[in-house]
Amino acid sequence: VDADQNIIVAGNTVKTGVKTYYVAKLNAGGSRLGEAQGVPEEEVAGIAVTADGVIVVAGAVRTAAQPPAYDWRVWGYTKLGQAPWVDTLPLGADEEPDVANKRNERARAVAVLAGGDVLVAGEREYRKLADLTTYARASWQRYSSVGERIGDLRTSDANGPGTSHDAANAVVVLPADVFVISGWARTKLGQSPQAWSRRFEQGKAQEFRVEQGAS
Repeated sequence: VDADQNIIVAGNTVKTGVKTYYVAKLNAGGSRLGEAQGVPEEEVAGIAVTADGVIVVAGAVRTAAQPPAYDWRVWGYTKLGQAPWVDTLPLGADEEPDVANKRNERARAVAVLAGGDVLVAGEREYRKLADLTTYARASWQRYSSVGERIGDLRTSDANGPGTSHDAANAVVVLPADVFVISGWARTKLGQSPQAWSRRFEQGKAQEFRVEQGAS
């Protein structure tokens, strides 16, 4: 719901197995005030609206059919029907370059922080230069409402030596620049996942909680 109590909804249409995101703004009575649609292979997973009315869509674009491959994508609409700002996830300085674009990244959730910035979280295949091993990792990036990246891309350390896997599926915003990211974690891919969450205060990571036995 935006500041004027309009309702923002989003989802994916499917045609011959291909997804395309769709966003609409409705008034309180359900009448449509505006709409926007992506191009085929662009998918939405999360949506948020800032205090100044920018609608931020978080998701991915499919870059290969088999095996499926995706690139993280964020779109920001100042007004539905007009061209959005668009951002694709950057790589960190300690990562092997992905020249062939084979590694997967997907934004899964988006939220507006107390100060007005936007936080997008999701998962990606992370390959460190140090050991050239690929891990599934939770990642998050902060943006301004006009699409400028604020700070560097953050990647989970998987709560320790960095030899396990995790992903972010949700973001909850609390007062005073505090937020919580949650998702799944597992020691090895293929194992049953466990739910995890981590609290951040002024951008600094706090405790990493794993719910034992959750799946």
